[in-house]
Amino acid sequence: KNESLLKEIENHEQRLLEHLNNERIRISQDYPSRQEEFQESLQQLSNNYVELKDTIKQRREHLELLESLYQYYYDLSEAEA
Repeated sequence: KNESLLKEIENHEQRLLEHLNNERIRISQDYPSRQEEFQESLQQLSNNYVELKDTIKQRREHLELLESLYQYYYDLSEAEA
């Protein structure tokens, strides 16, 4: 599940980046007086996306570590039996 979630998120990355860029352009044209405010919000959205990807990757690493530990203890119990 974790791997498919990461792939799903990465598949949408290009689309997200395009939308962010389009919105930056539109904001600068349509709302020049509030541009900084909107830019901060868009930057926060972008940062949240990066954080989400990093969190999913860390979770995958933890799951792989847990799998290794379970395998180690399983092998150890088999060797003792």
